Amino acid sequence: MLRSRKDEIIAAWAKEFPGVAGAVIADFKGMSVAKITELRRLGKPQGVRVQVITNRLFMRATAGSAWEKIAKTLKGTNALLYHPTDPVAPAKVAVEFLKTNDKVAVKGGLLAGEVYDWAGVDAFSKLPGKDELRAQLLATFQAPAQGFVRLVAAAPTNFVYLLGARERALGEAGGAAGGETAPEAAPPAS
Repeated sequence: MLRSRKDEIIAAWAKEFPGVAGAVIADFKGMSVAKITELRRLGKPQGVRVQVITNRLFMRATAGSAWEKIAKTLKGTNALLYHPTDPVAPAKVAVEFLKTNDKVAVKGGLLAGEVYDWAGVDAFSKLPGKDELRAQLLATFQAPAQGFVRLVAAAPTNFVYLLGARERALGEAGGAAGGETAPEAAPPAS
């Protein structure tokens, strides 16, 4: 590879990686091109990017950043799964891919500047994703307002139910009294 091309790759990685929320490094030794393409297709709907990385170039691009911790541990053929904003998505994709592909080995992951092993990556894959967390947060914010609306709407509704119950009670009491004839008074005994 030409030196100018290497410099372009290093500059692109150095620009992109500091903003990445989370990543997974996988060893894809022995995988076919079709399997790597399958991994890319699996990650695409979630916005996970899969990139084959050259260890030496990756180490140069990440020098002085949180990525340097994981770059120093790389050996062999590696693929980087990362997402620009969702820290959990790469772990979810890696674990999903591992269910059907035994040739891939997860070397570790990076989340919030900390390096994690396979157990950490597996644990992250079980966390809710960014969109799920947003939905939960929105539901939490909406709950007090929804409760207030139900409370305000309950008072008139309950009053209407009370009036209806009272009307039925009066109707039953009036129907029982009005429908029956009172016994006639017996003539006085002489």
